[in-house]
Amino acid sequence: MVWSSHGGARMGPALASLLLGHREFSGRLAQAWIPEDSLTDILDYDVIASSATYLYGQDAIFPFGHGLTLSPTRWEQPAITPTTEAIHAAVTLERDAVLSAHEVVQVYASVDADRYPAGIGRVPSMRLIGSQVAEVPASGSTQLELLIPWTRLRLWSVEEEQFVAPEGTVTIHLARSSRDIVASRELLVSRE
Repeated sequence: MVWSSHGGARMGPALASLLLGHREFSGRLAQAWIPEDSLTDILDYDVIASSATYLYGQDAIFPFGHGLTLSPTRWEQPAITPTTEAIHAAVTLERDAVLSAHEVVQVYASVDADRYPAGIGRVPSMRLIGSQVAEVPASGSTQLELLIPWTRLRLWSVEEEQFVAPEGTVTIHLARSSRDIVASRELLVSRE
């Protein structure tokens, strides 16, 4: 079964090159594919109240950010370290395959609601704060590094009418998708 969208002038040749094995698959899901019994009413547009998104722990058949390749890429030496200005995430991507691949490295944050000021509203259980695509050679490796500003942890406060930062311990995840976590690390942040 093949599902595709966003057709354009080069869609046919691009799809053929994938199906014939001339190129590696590289797409990632921009939304979770959820079980039918988890669907909300078609007129219910409140994704926060209904938890109808990966942000609030929604069950998924295929999670947000999910994608497959013909030959897997190995993630070696994952690291998450804090700097003064940013969260530094790094990983070495390795392949032993016929085709090169585009790997999507994703960084997520899990922050408890009590780490934000009172009145912030419902806090996502996990959310994407950064991502980067890396081309990995067919038989080789590449080092990928991401710098994610601490400001990406901020959420909008209706009461304060501005974005507010958490304070205390947060968990940062280096992942292939919202459910395929490669490494996690707790970091200490302050609102300063």
